[in-house]
Amino acid sequence: LGWSAFVAMSLFVIILAVGLLYEWKKGGLEWD
Repeated sequence: LGWSAFVAMSLFVIILAVGLLYEWKKGGLEWD
């Protein structure tokens, strides 16, 4: 795995985290 693979994985994780935070702030992840 090279540098481009690392960048791609980082971007994927960041986008995933932003999406989760957005849903959480919006109140879509109220479990309790």
